[in-house]
Amino acid sequence: MINKFRAIMRAVHLIRDKGIKSFIDKVHEKWLHLSFSEPPFVPLTEQQLEEQKNKIFDYQPKISIVVPVYNTNNLFLGKMIDSVINQTYSNFELCLFNGGSTDEDVEKVISHFIARSDKIVYACSETNYGISENTNRALEMATGEYIGLLDHDDLLTPDALFECVDAINRYGADVIYSDEDKIVGNTGQHISVHKKPDWSPDTLLSYNYICHFLVFKASLLQSTGLFNSQFDGSQDYDFILRLTERAECIYHIPKVLYHWRISESSTAASYSAKSYALQAGKNALQNYISNRNELLIVNEGAFHGAFNITPVFNEIQTATLFCLGNWGNTQSIKEYYASLNISSEYRQLDVVMMNFASFHKDSDSIAERSSYYRVYDCSDKNVAESLNSLFKTSNADYFIVLNADIRTLADDWYKILIAEAATTKSAIIAPKVLNKKNKISSYGLAVNQKGIINLYDNINPGFFGYFGRLKIAQNVTAISPELFLLKKDAYKYYGDFDETYATDLTIVDYCLRVNIHSGHVKLVNHELLYTRQPHSYSWPENERDVMLKKYKGYLLDRDHYYPLDFLYKNVEL
Repeated sequence: MINKFRAIMRAVHLIRDKGIKSFIDKVHEKWLHLSFSEPPFVPLTEQQLEEQKNKIFDYQPKISIVVPVYNTNNLFLGKMIDSVINQTYSNFELCLFNGGSTDEDVEKVISHFIARSDKIVYACSETNYGISENTNRALEMATGEYIGLLDHDDLLTPDALFECVDAINRYGADVIYSDEDKIVGNTGQHISVHKKPDWSPDTLLSYNYICHFLVFKASLLQSTGLFNSQFDGSQDYDFILRLTERAECIYHIPKVLYHWRISESSTAASYSAKSYALQAGKNALQNYISNRNELLIVNEGAFHGAFNITPVFNEIQTATLFCLGNWGNTQSIKEYYASLNISSEYRQLDVVMMNFASFHKDSDSIAERSSYYRVYDCSDKNVAESLNSLFKTSNADYFIVLNADIRTLADDWYKILIAEAATTKSAIIAPKVLNKKNKISSYGLAVNQKGIINLYDNINPGFFGYFGRLKIAQNVTAISPELFLLKKDAYKYYGDFDETYATDLTIVDYCLRVNIHSGHVKLVNHELLYTRQPHSYSWPENERDVMLKKYKGYLLDRDHYYPLDFLYKNVEL
């Protein structure tokens, strides 16, 4: 009854705040989600657990699992402790700090486990210092080289520490996080599997996607500091922002190692159950970005727990817009330029028309010189050769590449894109592109060992997507060649486009090159433009195979940033 009431209230609030259309979109999206079954959580077999127990790593760091405890349900507390004690990796300690619990059963449960295991380090206080300070007290008890964070009523899978130590040995990771799911009360029912992206700094600025299970090198605390009670409610978000900024190797384990228990008061059940947590998260993010750029403003996003960072356009920044098209005469170029809606008052934007069509011999198009744009004959070059040639002659801070089939939806689309570029360290930035039916044409590309997938092709832009990914800025493997911004500094660093490609697949190749060298590609949640002729995303098979072979060592059976099994497939919307 309570859950039905909450659902009704959420519907009422959505209709009130967003209108009936948004409500209908949400219902439709929910229905589509239900048409795909979530993969069930499958525990390891006894044989697999025994194999892990017998594994001897070259480096076997001690891991301190720190848990602040306060009036925990005694059943949930016992199961949490049991999940830690039964790890297949044995070099760990469980640091419990009881921060002023008034429930006497808490002490009894902990005492029971202390009598059974020498892995538990325990301290208590008559005072409840709050979640951050209680966690800090638990951290002070830790003696391990690495520290893991665990909530007092959640669960670790038996292989959680094993997988983390494996990542430490393989990659030298100093921050590790895993996928997670939710467990409903004491039912044992697993729901809401969160298959997270690999390290995504821009996604983290949209919401705390990392959460659990989080393990980090203890020495990082010397530079990050401890938890800050100023952000209680979202203290983990504040801490993760500071932690990841100082880490050298952040590794994602694409496996559920953490079960986040849903209870009546938990943020796992409903972020709005703790409304102060939303404000705390916003404050934490604002504090973090203000230390980097005082001009940036954090606003609440499209759903609870998500945020938008509003950039400020800087008139000093320069850009060159490279328009790729096939124009047969001067008049068609003039008409196309007019459609771009570029303000004549903004003189920091140069416009270059890259014409891949051959003009008639009697045309003066090639020789034309306009005060607003320049025209270059690219009819004897491929895309990569043309871009490389022109990029090297431009002194602009940013290069914007635009396919001539793209039309504008916002007058200041290029200023928004430039402003967004100034807020991120990512090398390549692209917005959402719609089609003529007002559906999504492209919002990122996924790439795995089998090929290239256009994410959310022809999907309703009102939908939220997997864990809200359609409504946030985020990192992806690649963007559509139709429209993107590349920073000149990044071009100098990552080098030329690969000229062996005859098509614009060279742009997808470039995105992979950025990723493989630990750079990032970013999508920004703006519907700035639409395409008259959506890209086919069907490149010559020989070129695609060359690219897949070239990046064989990087590409996996999964995409690095998006769980492809959660896409809407073969659905006409």
